[in-house]
Amino acid sequence: MPSYPAYHTAYETFNLVAGHVDPAFRAHQSCARLLSVLLYSLSSATLLPARFDELAEQLQADYGARGLGARLRARLGPAKETTTTADEKNGKLKEAIDLLEASIVDFGNASTAWHQFTEKASKNFSLDPLLVRSINDVSVQVEKVFTSSSSGAPLYGRPDTRNLLLGTPASDFYTTVFFPGLHDLLEQLAAAETIGQRRNGANHEELRMSEAKIRQLTGRLRRHLSEITVAFRAAVRLMRPRPI
Repeated sequence: MPSYPAYHTAYETFNLVAGHVDPAFRAHQSCARLLSVLLYSLSSATLLPARFDELAEQLQADYGARGLGARLRARLGPAKETTTTADEKNGKLKEAIDLLEASIVDFGNASTAWHQFTEKASKNFSLDPLLVRSINDVSVQVEKVFTSSSSGAPLYGRPDTRNLLLGTPASDFYTTVFFPGLHDLLEQLAAAETIGQRRNGANHEELRMSEAKIRQLTGRLRRHLSEITVAFRAAVRLMRPRPI
């Protein structure tokens, strides 16, 4: 649908869509019907069809394929401060990155075990409605732990985006990525460092402000990494299999 030339222009009027782009709104009706079927299927399911193992698999692939891990590791390069301060800050950032990557692996292992548990439990749920309720409660709670508890503050200026795990980067609202807050912070750091790199064209005040901005953003990055790690650990605790 959003591929025709008039999309998001002044020429995209009701008459254009109704008469040429989607006559009688047949494509719109098909989308609405498909959504209705999906919602009915979800609401009528005894066990919520949550596949956290597939989510973990996609997350690990995306973390490497998009280069997010490499971009985070690149932050561990030499800083423009005293050696002691640089080593200390790099050590804290490295620890935060290591913990995040370990928590991603733990989440993958826990989600695989949880899927095996729910597959086994699905054969016995008719005998134990409390088991069904507990499994569905876990599915809901795991989703909730990845919602920021501070009204979107980790995504800095975007209170409408509160999911720590999935969202759109600030630079492209048409793309969905894992860890949108990390993408935003890394882009802001790259922009701040660009000013510091063009020393010939920047005055002393601009360089000073750039260095202060980099220190501030690096601190936010460490805190955001820690918040995501805590969310993963909470999800792992929730997915500990129960006795059947």
